[in-house]
Amino acid sequence: MNQEENQISIKVEPAEQKGVYANFALISHTKEEFIFDMILVVSRGKQSDARLVSRIIMNPAHAKRFVQAAAENIKRYEKTFGDVSPSSEKKIGF
Repeated sequence: MNQEENQISIKVEPAEQKGVYANFALISHTKEEFIFDMILVVSRGKQSDARLVSRIIMNPAHAKRFVQAAAENIKRYEKTFGDVSPSSEKKIGF
């Protein structure tokens, strides 16, 4: 197959173009699918409020490719902008 045969035209609705911000994720799975829950957590002192902003459901093969693509993009990001360190923030008690 040549590259032209693999091209996909992606249409994005205006409401989706703005995206959503998430600073926390929960990942769960069954035998047939992985569920990625993207959550926005807003801290208010000792109290934190959380809201599900998006849920993505994938089959295991797609989930694995997604994780591999994310890891590759992080490597490219770090090559350009420097190392990314995981947050040192305390864990949220969910």
